[in-house]
Amino acid sequence: MSNDFHLIASFKVRPGQEATAIEALKLCAPLSRAEAGCHSYVPHQDLADPTQFYFIEHWASQQDLDEHMQSPHFKAMMATLEPILAAPLAIVTQINPVI
Repeated sequence: MSNDFHLIASFKVRPGQEATAIEALKLCAPLSRAEAGCHSYVPHQDLADPTQFYFIEHWASQQDLDEHMQSPHFKAMMATLEPILAAPLAIVTQINPVI
């Protein structure tokens, strides 16, 4: 049985801070994709509300996700995002395909 899973995480920035958020994502995403256990790591921006961002991720295990969240590049991204957040980063749900 596999332990891999997908997750959706979200965060919202204050208006006018979208470009700062995107730059932080551009730095973190490629390093995250290169991590052991990362099958997919794709940041998204909401079309209707450009201050709203989502991550859609696929990890081999919870341990891999936990290690990602302790990585220097994730911590650097969060250090950039935290001062501009309108709502904190939150894991919305963990999901798996049914077929």
